[in-house]
Amino acid sequence: MSMLSQLFDRNLRNKIPFLRIGSSADRRYQRTDCYIISSLSLMSRPIMFDGVVDSVSSKGMQFRPASSYILDRRGEMVGIDINYKTYFGTIVAVRQSGYGIALSEPISDEELDGILEEYGYANAQEAGISA
Repeated sequence: MSMLSQLFDRNLRNKIPFLRIGSSADRRYQRTDCYIISSLSLMSRPIMFDGVVDSVSSKGMQFRPASSYILDRRGEMVGIDINYKTYFGTIVAVRQSGYGIALSEPISDEELDGILEEYGYANAQEAGISA
């Protein structure tokens, strides 16, 4: 697909509401701000990035690498290490703020509550960390 057709398709999707995909207004699972120091590993190569998970839901998370460059890695299978557990998923969005990752398996409500209790944004503010 050419660059021009990709741009046209993106503009068309934005103008016609039922064609919008991935809009935060359409999000089924509420994301919660957090500050979790973690690492992302690519499944296709032995490469690991240190960084921060700054929002999480039961079906996805956003990872911000500590490096200054965000490379387009859409479609890459990844693993996110949080508190000695690895969550597997696929990079579905690449933004300046980080990689949007759709998880392969949903995080249970109990596990998500535990993560947010320990690493939630309110706890980050109490610790004096600015996310």
